[in-house]
Amino acid sequence: MSNAPLHPVVGELLYEGKAKQVYATEDADWVVMRFKDDATAFNGLKKASISDKGPINAKISAHLLGLVAAAGVPPAFARTLSPRDQLFRRVEIVPVEVYTKYPFIPSPDGGWYDLGLGALLGPINESVNTSLNMMFDAEHLKVSGGGFIGKGLSLHTGALRRRPGEFKQVNAPGRTIREAIVMHEDQGA
Repeated sequence: MSNAPLHPVVGELLYEGKAKQVYATEDADWVVMRFKDDATAFNGLKKASISDKGPINAKISAHLLGLVAAAGVPPAFARTLSPRDQLFRRVEIVPVEVYTKYPFIPSPDGGWYDLGLGALLGPINESVNTSLNMMFDAEHLKVSGGGFIGKGLSLHTGALRRRPGEFKQVNAPGRTIREAIVMHEDQGA
């Protein structure tokens, strides 16, 4: 651009985002954009620095803006100043929200919002969780034992504590115990 400053002096930081910084220059019509090496994920929850990310993004930006200019769109981009700095005409940014649509199944009612894969996996996931919980519960009943003890059986031992694999002696004949205890046998899953 013909009236762009040849050697702009980087001034006050005007804006800083996740990937770029915008600085004022001595000419109010121009700004310097500096590409940072910072990287974020999960909406800024995870942060890191990637060596030479800024210069690579600056090269990509210059290339894409060159294609825009070649297509006849007047560019705000003037030129690259350094591996990570570019000179731009100062413009007013009009905020625009962009929605990228990746449909999986078209909306049944013909609306804008299609059904994504998550809408289908949600009920399947709930069904799988329910089935697994039922199987775990059935197996737990199967191995935990338990049953019914006849009211007339008196072992005269006080509290009966047992550990897995342990046998206790009781003061009752085997037939009486066998007739007074009914095991609850669950088939499990």
